[in-house]
Amino acid sequence: MLLVESNFVIGVVWEGRRDLGYLVDICQHFGVLLVVPEVALAEARKTLIHRVDRQLNALQQMRFWLNDIARGAEMNQLVLKVKDGLDTIEAELWQRKQRIHQTLDAFA
Repeated sequence: MLLVESNFVIGVVWEGRRDLGYLVDICQHFGVLLVVPEVALAEARKTLIHRVDRQLNALQQMRFWLNDIARGAEMNQLVLKVKDGLDTIEAELWQRKQRIHQTLDAFA
């Protein structure tokens, strides 16, 4: 039996740490029970969802400031390019938020 805590879960789910992923694979291969206490799972969920929400809020702040910057002469095209990048980041964050829920449900 291998008992892990919230940082392990965060390392696997958010950081995508392959070394921890290998450890999960080894446990499965050798039949070692990987145990995540409910409190660690709840803490990881809270931490990760808060992190994504904080980053989504930061993107909204950036958009606000970009709108102000776009008012400057010949800045609109540059701002549009940045906003395209922000759109991509925002879409990825929403996907990660969904994956967080799915993965933590799998851990449970």
